[in-house]
Parts: sequence; structure tokens; C-alpha cells
Amino acid sequence: NNEIKEEVINELTKFKELQFKDIKVIKMSTYYSVFIQVKVNDNLTIKKYLLIERKIKAHLKSKNRLFRFIDIEPI
Repeated sequence: NNEIKEEVINELTKFKELQFKDIKVIKMSTYYSVFIQVKVNDNLTIKKYLLIERKIKAHLKSKNRLFRFIDIEPI
């Protein structure tokens, strides 16, 4: 499970727009659920944030097909 978490952390470093605070990976049967808490910059619009969120989800799912659920929560 730590290997999967390290994989997620390495992939998230490619996204400089957000600051990642907490990452949890939970194995559910044969799939993984990924929960990410991010700190959002004040100057980022909601539209831009949602675009970045979609890119992150698509990128992670393309890197590992076992990532079934990805939840990104701004704090």
C-alpha cells in the first residue's frame, strides 16, 4: 500500500498549481480509492480549479487502472 501511495505522490508533483496536504490510499477489493486534500491558492478561480481537478483524476487513472475512485477535497 505504501508503494501505491508513493506512486500517487510522485505523479502529483507534476501539478504545481495546488499544494497537496494529505493523501490516503485505501484498498477496496482489487481496486484502490485515493483521497487527496489540497490547499488552493486564493487567486485560482473555481473554473480553473475544476479543470485542474479533472486533469489530476484523468492523469492518475491513466497511470494506474486500479485507481477506481479519486476524491479531491479543497481545504
